[in-house]
Amino acid sequence: RGGGPPWASEQRGGAAAPAAAALARHLGRVATTQVRAVGSWAGNLALAAAHPALPSDVAVLLVGVGASLTVIDRTGLRRGGGGGGLRIDSGRPVECFWQMVSTGESAVLLDAMAQMRSCLLSLLDKAGRPDDPAARKGFDCLRALRSACIKEDEPDKYNELLKSVKAQWLGESGDAAPSREPFWRALCEDSALSAGLISSSENDDSSVSAAEARAFLRESSAPAPAAAPAAAASKPADGEEEDDYDDLE
Repeated sequence: RGGGPPWASEQRGGAAAPAAAALARHLGRVATTQVRAVGSWAGNLALAAAHPALPSDVAVLLVGVGASLTVIDRTGLRRGGGGGGLRIDSGRPVECFWQMVSTGESAVLLDAMAQMRSCLLSLLDKAGRPDDPAARKGFDCLRALRSACIKEDEPDKYNELLKSVKAQWLGESGDAAPSREPFWRALCEDSALSAGLISSSENDDSSVSAAEARAFLRESSAPAPAAAPAAAASKPADGEEEDDYDDLE
């Protein structure tokens, strides 16, 4: 039939998907052949969203089979995806993050901070140098997260992250990951991050003093150099070997 869905014969594991055949049959009856030839299921849903009074059997079908929809806007912000929530990806994470924060919803805010943490750690893990594009984007994310944690009274979210990053990058976490000391130096030298932990002078909910915040960055986490081996005991010169038994004679 004209404009029939391309997935009508979808196969999964060698057997036709149970719902696919029924969906295909019904979608083949939506509107007319001419409309189906130039339209799409996405257009049908967009029309139904714009005009709630419009009956959309396409929407009913998809809801009936438990379908979910993810919409990605030009900023990279993802909406939907099963939970109806917003998603941050590595495309334009800072813009997506601030859009989520701006909703003013507590649950969305905490989700945004958790997603931002994952996103920035992934970007920094992929970076080969502190100045490559992935690292720059990762540090942008860290700056945004710090700012949001101050404004939204969530200093512990940032402080816990920074402590974890320091332990991982400077080898304090006990894992076998190579040291990322150049990244830590870049963080300490960054004008927006060099204040260290969020202190009580920046947010009343923080239990960290300004002095403790500054000291956190200054503290050296490099392992102490190994003590020099004790000097070998000097040997007596030739012909001067001591005999501990001489006194017994």
